[in-house]
Amino acid sequence: LAHPDPDRAPDMVAFLRSNGLDAYLVPDHNGSLRKVIVLPGYATSADRSSSEAIKQLEARIRSVGRKWKDHAKGNTDLGDYFPEQYRPAKGRS
Repeated sequence: LAHPDPDRAPDMVAFLRSNGLDAYLVPDHNGSLRKVIVLPGYATSADRSSSEAIKQLEARIRSVGRKWKDHAKGNTDLGDYFPEQYRPAKGRS
């Protein structure tokens, strides 16, 4: 969903979780930065377009994102989030 400022990331994850999203703070693809993800994920773009559960998840992300924006000055509405294929961090399999 996002690459938040490290100081604000725990608050973001807590907020998303308190609003019903299964959110986590994880290393990004290069392992030095962090990003917030929401589960469940999906394996292919076909899964994304055909799964009612994924469509409902994306609608929930948009709804909670609007609440997140209103939660504190400087927060975004998560409208710029994008699905990303899972890639294990370097050194992991």
